[in-house]
Amino acid sequence: MLSAKKQMEISLVCHATVGNWMASMCNPKNRGSAFTWEKFPEMMEKQCRGQVSLQVPMSDLIRERCLGHAEQTGRKIAENWVKEMTE
Repeated sequence: MLSAKKQMEISLVCHATVGNWMASMCNPKNRGSAFTWEKFPEMMEKQCRGQVSLQVPMSDLIRERCLGHAEQTGRKIAENWVKEMTE
C-alpha cells in the first residue's frame, strides 16, 4: 500500500500531466489523424507513468506500485474529463 503522501504526490503529477495534454488536444491543430477522445485515457496512462517516474522520488521497492497507481490515476482523470467535455 502506498502512503497517503505518495498517493498525493502521484495525483498532483497526474493532474498536471492530463491537464496539459487536454489543453493541447483541444486545439485540432495539435492532434494527429489517428487521435480520438476515446483513446485519450489510454494515452494518459502512459504519459502519467512516464512523468511520475521522472518527477516523484520513489525507492525501487515501491516503484511498480507507484507507476501502476500513476497509470490508474491518469486514466481515471482523463476518463472523467472527457466525459464532462462530451456531455
